This record gives sequence, structure tokens and C-alpha cells, in this order.
Amino acid sequence: MAANDNNSLIFNCVVTDGMGMYSELDFPNHPKWPAKMHAGSLNATIDRSGFPAALEKIKHDGYGVQKLDSKTFAPLFTIKQEDIGNNSLGPTSYNPERGTAQIWACHVSAPSASIEFNAWAVRRIGSAYSNVIEIMSDKHLRKTYGLKNDMPIIVKLYAGEQDGTAEQQQQPAQTGWRAKLKNILG
Repeated sequence: MAANDNNSLIFNCVVTDGMGMYSELDFPNHPKWPAKMHAGSLNATIDRSGFPAALEKIKHDGYGVQKLDSKTFAPLFTIKQEDIGNNSLGPTSYNPERGTAQIWACHVSAPSASIEFNAWAVRRIGSAYSNVIEIMSDKHLRKTYGLKNDMPIIVKLYAGEQDGTAEQQQQPAQTGWRAKLKNILG
């Protein structure tokens, strides 16, 4: 696993079928992501040994990505629970922020298939899922990039205002028909 710095967390994952109801959630517009997001998300299930060591240092009840609910690893922005249509994950007296979405810019790569793209990782505070990263985009990610179940992917979350643009620009230029098609499709 690649090393993490204070501004990013790297997870080794595999693509899996949807587990929640993200296709039914209605996320509002926000200036830090596209005006029209694709309904649903790409589910990235984190390998047992695919969690970054830095995640264990976050002091918060819970396991795995539940530790992100502490907001110690700052999201790019948040969306309040009541602003997300069809969001059944609601606040409780124990957790008044339950259901609020935290959004991080992320970089996704599938090295075995020479695929890489930027997107947004979304986690609703209080979600029971501890080993799944929900990845959203304005594109249907499976169709656009040919992602299949059990395909290994690396997901890098960026803290706060980091957006992953510099990371993608540092990648070596791809050549050949696959790279040209990827550039055309976005």
C-alpha cells in the first residue's frame, strides 16, 4: 500500500455491487461538484488489509471508515441530512449529525486496467458501513470506465481543499486507443 500523508488516505478496494440506496438519494447542487450528479454510486469495498494505518490513529468509536465521522480528516464539504432527498438516515439524540453527508475529492485508479479518474467519496455520518466507500460522479462510473465487480481499485481521499488535480497531472501520459477513448469520454 502506498504511503499516506496528512492530506490523503489511500484505500485498497474492490468494486462491488451496491449495498445501500444511493440511487434513490437526491443530493442538492453544490459549487464544489457538478450541477448534475449521476444517480447512485460506485461501491468500493475495502480489502481487510487495505485500510491506511493513519485511519487507526483517529480517535472515534467505530471501525474502518466509521472513524471518518469524527471529521478529524476534513471533508471538502458537507451536506446536511435534511438537504438530501429520500435520506432515511436521520439524526438521533445520541448523534445529531447522523445522515449528514461528508464529501471528499478522491482519485480512483485500477492499475491492472490502466484506468484512473477523479470523483467524490461520500460518507453519511452514522452509516453502519465500515468497509465501503461510496464514490459519486456526474458519470455512470461502471459504464464510462468499464469497471466490473471484483476489480481491484485504489481510492485516494483528499482532506479539505485538496482536489486530486495535481495527482492526475503527475501521472504519465497514456497512449494508444484506450487512452484516446478515455480522453474523449472524460
